[in-house]
Amino acid sequence: MDEALALRKLLCNREVALGIIASIPSVAAVQALASVPFDWLMIDTEHAPIDSTSMHRMIAATAGTPCLQIVRIPVGRSHLVKHALDAGAAGIVFPMINDSELARSAIAGTHYPPRGQRGWGPFHAPARWGLTPADYLREADDRLTRIVLIEHPDALNNLDEILTVDGIDIALLAPNDLSLNMGFPGQPDHPEVLAAIAGAERKILESTCALGGVASSATAAREKIARGYRVLVLGYDAGLLVGSARDLLSDCRSGLV
Repeated sequence: MDEALALRKLLCNREVALGIIASIPSVAAVQALASVPFDWLMIDTEHAPIDSTSMHRMIAATAGTPCLQIVRIPVGRSHLVKHALDAGAAGIVFPMINDSELARSAIAGTHYPPRGQRGWGPFHAPARWGLTPADYLREADDRLTRIVLIEHPDALNNLDEILTVDGIDIALLAPNDLSLNMGFPGQPDHPEVLAAIAGAERKILESTCALGGVASSATAAREKIARGYRVLVLGYDAGLLVGSARDLLSDCRSGLV
């Protein structure tokens, strides 16, 4: 499970982990992105049209690369944690974690008893990591990466308690959802949103959790890394595809005028 340790090693060494959201249910797209290689890919079953079968194929497509595959599950679909982990995911992203009870319940679903409530389904994950079922059962709890998304004012209000929940590796601030839920849709740079994020940053940096966030450019990434961010989402696959294609087409057409 060396790949599964990659992100945790980066966090332990206080290095920065850069990743991208995988929203296209495509083995080929995942293989291409994993070969870059990003440190991790977030397979998005919350917002993207990715079912459990596609998710499993996308997880398998990262094999042979150093890229860590984590899965974002939809709100209230805790059974998909089992689908993702039993398919071989090395981490889970939990959206809308707004209080410590939600955080505690989410984390419990990623641990086997007696530490948690994960059921035993030794079908695919051990093979994905080249382990026997017994070795996977023994090692998985300590090798998975657990990420909670802070994307609602309630989460900001309860952040002190959320950050005390054992097992959270990364608290990731989601500025677009925060701006939406704070009443400023499409305005992640609104002064009230920025002030709320700054306060949350301080609390996370003082906790045992790594600070995560979103960077829309290399300049933004460097600025956030300087502020202490150690995990950054650099965009999503469809956005990169459309943006690159648009830029190429624009450049070509400008030369024809």
